[in-house]
Amino acid sequence: MAINLKDSVQFKDIHISCVHSGTWTQPNTGKREKRSIKIGCPFGIKLACGKNCNYLEIKKVHFEHNHQISEELFKNYPKNRKPNAKEIDAINNLINLGCDASKIVHEIQEQTQKRFTVQDLKNLKKKLPDIPKIPKNEQEDLAFEAIVNNIMKDSSNFIRSRKDAKGIMSSLFFVLGCQKNWFEKFGNLTHIDATYKVNLENYVLYIFLCQDSSLRGIPVATCLMRTEANENMDFMYESFSKVYDTNKVEVIMVDKDLQNLELLGKYFPHAKVLICTFHVSNI
Repeated sequence: MAINLKDSVQFKDIHISCVHSGTWTQPNTGKREKRSIKIGCPFGIKLACGKNCNYLEIKKVHFEHNHQISEELFKNYPKNRKPNAKEIDAINNLINLGCDASKIVHEIQEQTQKRFTVQDLKNLKKKLPDIPKIPKNEQEDLAFEAIVNNIMKDSSNFIRSRKDAKGIMSSLFFVLGCQKNWFEKFGNLTHIDATYKVNLENYVLYIFLCQDSSLRGIPVATCLMRTEANENMDFMYESFSKVYDTNKVEVIMVDKDLQNLELLGKYFPHAKVLICTFHVSNI
C-alpha cells in the first residue's frame, strides 16, 4: 500500500509508536527509583520512502497494545494534564493569593476540564520562580477584583461594594441574573443567614434564600462582609432593596441574632420576622 505525495515528501521515514513503547532503565545514581510509562508496548506504524522518494510506503503495522486503552486513561496522562502558559499564569495568581491547594486544583479542573491533580500542582510550584508574598490587604483587593470582574461579565447580574474610611473593602453584595427570576416566583418567604470561616479572609458570608414548590432552598442574593457592623448590615439590606421589591416579602426567617430587627423593619416593612428554632435550640 502506498501514499502518493510527489514533491511534498519531507521525511525519509516515519515511525508512529505508542507513548508506552520502549523500555526504561533506572540510572545507578543511588536515588529512589523513578516510575516510567515505557513498558515496551508493541503498537506501531512504520512508513518509509518508496521508489524515487515520491511516496511513503507503509512497511510495518502492529495495532495491538500490551496495556489497557480508554479515553479516561488518556485524559489522565501527564502530557494531557499539563497546563498551558495562560493556565500557569492563572495558577500562579491563585498561589500568590494564598489559596488552598485543593481549591486551586478544583478551579483548574472546572475551567480547563483537565485532570489536574494536587501532585501536578506541587510539581509546578517547584518550577515557578519565588514571588514576594502579597500583603494581606492587597490579597483581599485582588480577590474582590477577580469576583467583580467575573460577575460583571454578565450584564444581567447586579453587584455593589462598600469600602471603609481606610479604603478597604468592607462589603460586597451581588445578585445573579437567574436569581432575580427565582425571587419573583418564590420571594414571599425569604431566609437570611450567615456562615463564618468559609474563606481565607474570614469574611462573613450572608445568603438570602427562598424556597421553591419542592421546599428546596434557592439562593437569591449573596453578601460578603468584613464585620457585621451596623453600617455593613444596612448596606446589605439597602442593596437587596435596590434589586428586589421587598414589599412583596411576607415572612423573613432569621437565626437567633436579633440585633438587626430595626433594619429588617426598615427594609421589609410588610414582613413578619420568624426566628429559626434550630439556632435557638443550640444557644
